[in-house]
Amino acid sequence: MAVTKEAIVIILDVGLPMHEVTDSGSILEHAKSCVNMIIQRKIFSESKDEIAVVLFGSSETNNVLADQGDPEFGNINVIQDFKTANWELLEQIGKIQGCDASSDYMKESVLVLAIHMLQNTEKNKKFFSRRILFLSRFDIPFYTNKISKICEDLKASKIDLNIIGPLSYSEEDVNNGDCIQPFTNTSEVTDVSGTAIRSILKEVNGESYSFEEAIPALIYYQKKKVQALPWNANLDIGTNLSIPISAYIKVNESKPKSFKNAYARKLNAKLERNTKYLLNDDDEVGDPMVVKSDNIVPAFKFGTTLVPFTEEDKMNMDYQSGDKGMKVLGFTKAENVHRYHYIGDKSMYVFGQKNRELAGVILAPFIHALHETKMVAIVRYVYSPKSAPKIGFLSPKIKPNYECLIFIALPFMEDLRHYIFAPLDADSKNLPTEEQLSAVDDLITAMDLSTAAVDEESSLGEALKPKYTVNPFLQRLYQCLQYRALHPEKPIPEISPHIEAIINPPTKLVKMAEPALNRIKELFPLKQHTQKRTREVGANIFSTSESDAKRTKFDHEDVYPGLGNTIGDKITSVGSMNPVQDFQYLLNSQTLEFSEACKQLIDVVYKYLKTDSNLKHYHSKILSICKELRNTSLKKNDAAQYNVFMKTLRTELLSRDSELWNKFKKGLGKKKEVVNLVTLSLQNMDVPKMWDLEVLGITDPIEKENESLLEEETLTHFKETIRLCEDQRYEVALPWLAGHPALCDKYDAAESRLRTATKRLINENYLEAYDNVFKQWESEDCTQGKPVTKRVLLSVINSVYDPIGFTAPALLLPKLLMQEAWRGKIGWDEVLPVELEHKYRLWERTMHFMSKCAISRRLFAENYDDFTVHIFTDASAYAYAACAFLRCEFKGQVTVKLMAAKARLAPMKKSTIPRLELLGATLGARLAETVDSILRTTSKTYFWCDSMVVLSWIKKKEPWNTFVGNRVKEIRDLTNIDDWRHVPGEVTLLI
Repeated sequence: MAVTKEAIVIILDVGLPMHEVTDSGSILEHAKSCVNMIIQRKIFSESKDEIAVVLFGSSETNNVLADQGDPEFGNINVIQDFKTANWELLEQIGKIQGCDASSDYMKESVLVLAIHMLQNTEKNKKFFSRRILFLSRFDIPFYTNKISKICEDLKASKIDLNIIGPLSYSEEDVNNGDCIQPFTNTSEVTDVSGTAIRSILKEVNGESYSFEEAIPALIYYQKKKVQALPWNANLDIGTNLSIPISAYIKVNESKPKSFKNAYARKLNAKLERNTKYLLNDDDEVGDPMVVKSDNIVPAFKFGTTLVPFTEEDKMNMDYQSGDKGMKVLGFTKAENVHRYHYIGDKSMYVFGQKNRELAGVILAPFIHALHETKMVAIVRYVYSPKSAPKIGFLSPKIKPNYECLIFIALPFMEDLRHYIFAPLDADSKNLPTEEQLSAVDDLITAMDLSTAAVDEESSLGEALKPKYTVNPFLQRLYQCLQYRALHPEKPIPEISPHIEAIINPPTKLVKMAEPALNRIKELFPLKQHTQKRTREVGANIFSTSESDAKRTKFDHEDVYPGLGNTIGDKITSVGSMNPVQDFQYLLNSQTLEFSEACKQLIDVVYKYLKTDSNLKHYHSKILSICKELRNTSLKKNDAAQYNVFMKTLRTELLSRDSELWNKFKKGLGKKKEVVNLVTLSLQNMDVPKMWDLEVLGITDPIEKENESLLEEETLTHFKETIRLCEDQRYEVALPWLAGHPALCDKYDAAESRLRTATKRLINENYLEAYDNVFKQWESEDCTQGKPVTKRVLLSVINSVYDPIGFTAPALLLPKLLMQEAWRGKIGWDEVLPVELEHKYRLWERTMHFMSKCAISRRLFAENYDDFTVHIFTDASAYAYAACAFLRCEFKGQVTVKLMAAKARLAPMKKSTIPRLELLGATLGARLAETVDSILRTTSKTYFWCDSMVVLSWIKKKEPWNTFVGNRVKEIRDLTNIDDWRHVPGEVTLLI
C-alpha cells in the first residue's frame, strides 16, 4: 500500500512582537487558533500524519541543537516531537502563553532546526511528504547569508514551506514581486523584509496565507477520508454482450463514527464479550447448566409451538439472486424517470474496468447512444449473490475529461404508495386570492439559492452548494467531543457561530426576502385562538337545551360544509371518524331507519372500547355519541336501544375505565330535573337510583314488576343457596350478579380511617383494652383467620428457611396448593376455593408441632472406622425427591443419619412417572455432588432407585430423546453408573 502520511513541523512565534493586540484579538491568539484547528482536523479525520511543534521566543530552551552546545538555538522549545495528533497536544497548545523574549532574530535558527528535525526523522518511518508550517509576524528581514542555505536545504530535502501571519502573499504577488497590503492593525513590513519573504517563497515554491484566509479555511472539522474502492462486475446487455465495469460510490449518506463501549474507570482497558446460554429448568439444583453453542438452534414461535429454523433452512428459503452484476432490462425516455422516483442511500459512477483494455472502448458507444437519444437504461442490480436484487437506471454523463454512467436505484411497484386526498378547494373560504398567490411567488423568487452567492469573478452563483457545504450535525458533534475532551467537567457549549451560519439562511437572502415576508404578514393575518376550558359534567353531557341557531343548523343540510364535495354525498353508514355527523346525516336524509342508525352508532362506541391503549383519546367522542343518542331517542320517543346500551356500557366501563364512567355520573346528582332516563316501565326515574345497588353487583329491585315477585325470587334463591358448613354454621348467599367485576379499590380510604380510629383510641387511653379484647378472642379461637390467597401461600412457603431440606415433607402440601391455584388461574389476592382453603387450614393447625422438633447436627465422630453415603430417590405423580443418608461404623456399632434432602413438585404439564423418577435421580446426583463437596472425603457413595426404567436409561448407552438424554448425560457426568442400585418401592421414600 502506498504511503500517504506526512511529517509536519509547526513553528509558532511566542515572542514579544506577537503580543500586539488588533481589533479581533492578539496576533498570538490568531496563531494559536490556527494551530488548534489544524490539530483538531487531524484528530477527527484520523490522520496518520505526524506533527512536531516548536516554539521560539520562549523562556525555555529544549532542542537537539541547543543540547549540542550551540548558543544560536537558545529560547527555542520543542514541546512535541513527531507524533500523530492527540488530545494532550491540543491541551498543551491551549496553555501556551506569550513570553517577553525578542523573537525577531530567531527565524533563521528555528527554520534550520525544523529542517534538521525533518531530515533526521526515524529511519523506519516513511513519509509521503514533509512540510514546515511557520506562524509569525515577519516584520524583521531574514539574514541574506543564511537564507540561501535554508532554501537549498528545503529544495534538497523536498520540504514544503507554508507561512501564516498577518500578511497575505498570493501566488501572483510572489511571481510579480508586488507589494503586499498589511493585515489590519499590524505594523507595516519593511521593503527589505517583504522582499526576503517573497524571494524565499518563490525559490522553494512556497505558499503564504493571512489569518483572515487561514481561519475560515480551517474552522470546519474534517471527517476521515476513505479511498474509494471499485465494485467490479459485468454489465449485461442482451444475451451476447457483457462489459466489465467498475462502479464507484459518488454520493453516500454521511454517518458519524459509532461509539464503542468502554470501562469508565479505565478507558483503555480491553473489553471482551462472553455470551453463555443457560438451561432454564425449574428442576435445577445449584448453578444452571451451560448449553453448548452446538446444541443451540434458532427458532420462530408459532403460537405456543417452537419451529426450529436452521441455517440450512434459511439457505434453502432465501431468494437466490444469482451472480453479482447489472443486467439491462429495457430502455425508456429520461423524462419518464422523475425525481421522486429516486430511492436508495447512494449513487454510483460506472466506468469500464481499468485492467480490461476494451471495456472502456465498448462502453463509450453505449454512453453516447443514451446521451444522443435522451434515454436511460433500466437495469437489475445485484451487489452480491447473498443480497437482494434491486432495480435502477443508468443515465449518461459526458464531461471533457471523462465519460461514465450514473446509477440510481428505483422503487418496485409495491414500494409506491398512491394516496388520494380531499381537494383543497372544497370550501371557497380556503381558496387564496390572486394577491396572496402573487405574494407567495415573490417570496419563492426572493429565497432562490441559485443566484444568492457571488463567486470570485463577481458573478452570481448558487449558495450552499452540497459539494462545498459541510454537515452541520457532524460539525456540532465534533465541537462537543472536542470541548468534552478538554473540559470534562463543564457543560456542553452553545452552537458555534460558524455552524449556525450553515443552518441559517444567508444574510443577503434574508434581506432580499424581507419585503415579501412583510407582504405575506399583511395578507395572511394570524389571530390567536383561545379555547374556552369548561368543566364538563354529566348534566352538560346529556343536556337537551341547545341554542336556536345551533338547532337550526343541525336541521339544515349545510351542517356539513364541503363534506358533500369531498365524498360525493355517499354517506351510507356511520363511520368512526365523524360518527355524530354521519348519524345526523343518515337520519335527516332518511337513508337508514332509526333503529339501524342507532345500532351502527352503538357499534362505533364498542369499536372505540377495543382500543385499550388509546381509550382516553376517545372519551370526548363517546360522550358526544351518548349525548346525541339520548337526545334523538327522546325526540323519537323510542328509548329501548338507548336504555339497553347504557346498562351494558356501565358494566363495561366499571371494569375497564372508571374515569370515563365518572364523567357520566358527575352531574347526575346535581340537576336531577334535567337528567331523566326513559324506560319501558318507568318514567322520570332518577338515574343515580338505578346505580345505587348495582354498583355493588346486587340486582336492582326497581326492575321487578312488584314487591311480591321480588320477595318470592329472593326466597327461592335463599333455599337454593343455603348450606351447612363443616363447622356447623349456615352459609347464605345474596343474589349477586354473575360475572360482575370486582369492587373498586378503597384501600387508601380504609387505611386512613384505621389511622384515625387508632389515634382516637390512643388519645382516650382505650387502645390497650381494645387489644386485650382481641387477644382474648384469639386465645378462645373466636376470630376469623386471614383469607388464604396465593400471596399468603407464597409468604408462608418462603418464611421457612431450611437449606438442608429437613422440612421438605411438611412444605409439600402448601406448594401443591400453590400449584393448584396456578392451575386454576386464581389471582394473587383472590381467596382460594373452599376445598383448597380447608386443606390449608388443616395443615396450618399441625404446623405448630414443628417448633417441638429437635435435630442433632453431629453426623459422626472424628475417629470413625468407616462410613458411606447413601442417596435415595423416589417420585410420585405430584412430586419427586432425593435424600442423603450417612452410614457410620464405630467399634462395631452402626449409625445412620439424614444429612440433607431435596424435594420438588412435578411440573404443571403432565409427565409420566418414569420421567419424574428420572428427575428425582438427577436431583439425587446433584445432591450427592453437594454433599461430597462439603464432606471432602473419599467415602463411597451409593444411589438407590426403585425405577428399573430409570436404571436402564442410566446404564445403557443409547441415543435417548432430548429430555431423557440431557438428564442421563448429567447423571453420568456427576456419578459412576456402577454405583446405581435398585431398591424395592416399599422401602424407598413415600411421597
